[in-house]
Amino acid sequence: MVKALIDVLQQSPALLVAIAVLLGLMVGSFLNVVVHRVPKMMERQWRAEHAEMNGQETPPAERFNLVVPRSKCPACGHGITALENIPLVSYLVLAASARRAKPGSPRAIPLSRG
Repeated sequence: MVKALIDVLQQSPALLVAIAVLLGLMVGSFLNVVVHRVPKMMERQWRAEHAEMNGQETPPAERFNLVVPRSKCPACGHGITALENIPLVSYLVLAASARRAKPGSPRAIPLSRG
């Protein structure tokens, strides 16, 4: 099966490029989430450790990691669905903003995802 896939990709360089671009968009989108969320996750952990070291009660916090909570539109707070989270394609289909967003949503989003 792998050999057949390699043969198809060798015969169709356009397909190889398309697959590479899609893979790059998916990896870039995931890394954008990592860059956005890991510092927040670390800060929450540091605050909890600080409170524990000082004998204070740690405030209850919502679950926050690379998966939860779902992404939100930075302009309007609308929760991004799985179909809206497809890199670059959803940005083009949704006309550069979330469905419910006001005009002027950040234009840098596709640059960081694509």
